[in-house]
Amino acid sequence: MSRRKGTRKAPKPVKQAYVESLHRTRRRGAPATDPGEPISMARRWGAVSTATVMLLFAFAGVVTAIVEQDNGNTSNARGAVIVAAIIAPVSVFLLALISRTPAPLRIASRVAPAAMAGFLLLATLLREPATAVVTAFGIGGAFVLRMDEGVNSRSRRIWVVGVLALLTLVAYRFAPDVTIVVAPLLPFAGCAAADMATERSVSIGRD
Repeated sequence: MSRRKGTRKAPKPVKQAYVESLHRTRRRGAPATDPGEPISMARRWGAVSTATVMLLFAFAGVVTAIVEQDNGNTSNARGAVIVAAIIAPVSVFLLALISRTPAPLRIASRVAPAAMAGFLLLATLLREPATAVVTAFGIGGAFVLRMDEGVNSRSRRIWVVGVLALLTLVAYRFAPDVTIVVAPLLPFAGCAAADMATERSVSIGRD
């Protein structure tokens, strides 16, 4: 008997069939996170922690520059300022990136220069960097950290940052060394703490 042509498809090579089965498995896996959904508090604090570490390095550069300038080492002070100026925008960008803020590079490129300029202005007026870093980068963080409508409040973030800045200003008068160490830990953490308070009040209101 003659076999009809075209009645059966040629079997796929084993390797090709295996690759296609892997693709089907990946497509059936867990769906990607919806960018419109609120981020978890763990991710929010992860973004704050990472950005704070970078801000610590930047602030250490500023403090080093002040010390070197007082000691007459102008070249060392200039180098420390350059390092701080490079690291500070990275902290703002990481805050936006990890917290999944839309267009993180664009918003960081706008907020970081404003925060740095505000820091320089306040540090000059107050003659101390601690309150300046809390105020400038705290307000900057309020605009950079992801905002989920109905869950977060930018005005509450700024209010918390203002309270922390006032406390820093007072603390610097009595314990400047301790305040210098603690100050860069406060700006972004204050924004996250404000978000925690807002989410808690929202959840209580729903109950």
